[in-house]
Amino acid sequence: MIAKLLPIFASLAVFASSQPTGNAVIDALSTVDNLKTLKSVLASEPFIALTQGAPFNGEFTVFAPSDDAFDRAGDLGKDNDLIKAILTYHVLPSNVPSSAITNKPVFVNTLSSDPKYVNLPNKAAQIAGAFKACDGVRIIDGTYVEGFQYPKVIKADIKVGKGVVHIIDKLMTLPQPISTILKANARYSTLLNLLNQTSSVAAVEGLAGTTLLAPSNAAFVNITNAPVKPSNESLVYVLTGHVVNGVSLLTSTVKTETYPTLNKDRPLSVEVKDGKIKANNAFIITPGILAKNGVVARVDKVLNTSR
Repeated sequence: MIAKLLPIFASLAVFASSQPTGNAVIDALSTVDNLKTLKSVLASEPFIALTQGAPFNGEFTVFAPSDDAFDRAGDLGKDNDLIKAILTYHVLPSNVPSSAITNKPVFVNTLSSDPKYVNLPNKAAQIAGAFKACDGVRIIDGTYVEGFQYPKVIKADIKVGKGVVHIIDKLMTLPQPISTILKANARYSTLLNLLNQTSSVAAVEGLAGTTLLAPSNAAFVNITNAPVKPSNESLVYVLTGHVVNGVSLLTSTVKTETYPTLNKDRPLSVEVKDGKIKANNAFIITPGILAKNGVVARVDKVLNTSR
């Protein structure tokens, strides 16, 4: 999805000189090694406005991709709105030092709120998270392909005004539409096929905030191998019981509670016990995948939604 961002940014950027620019954030980045590319991007039109005003006149956190991260990044095209959405996804409107990050993932809203790229309840900005792994702090972004690692903090706690900058080893990925996530992971091909067969994809992706409880292909064997294929009406009844509307069930914050699904006859009963999350007759397998309009949460079974 991304290859050679630098030539694109170079065509947009006005590379800042060693002289102060008068912009506190950009001038502060000038003093930090390994952030020359980010500084050049932010000093260019139309992106310089992103560092003016709130939250940069108060507390903030920037997860700053290193120069090497930009070198490894891919081609985002020349869509300035998309580039702005990506850049603002790296910013939190609060000061989060590395000491506040523990092994339990914590999720917060970023500054990325363009409705073309995020569709959460009450027009909320997109979510990102962080946790302390065995190899350091990892940032939970929209990474959605199995086997790909979350961005890692390689240098933490650089003070900039009332804010803090953490340098990361790769650009953060914007959360993608649910269909993109399912298509990229072969384990969900049956679920995607069934959603397409029942013309349900657009409806699920159009919800402002949702949790899709996603069984893998193996969980659907009883349905796909049934001697009599279920009708579309029956499939819709089952699939809608896997969609929680208006709530992103982030696995680190979910509580024991009952949530309504799109199948009004089949609410989702969630129980959190001994570090496990049970949803009706299935278990949620962590971690979930952040999506444009919520989260895709893998479950080990098709939920019991029989009539």
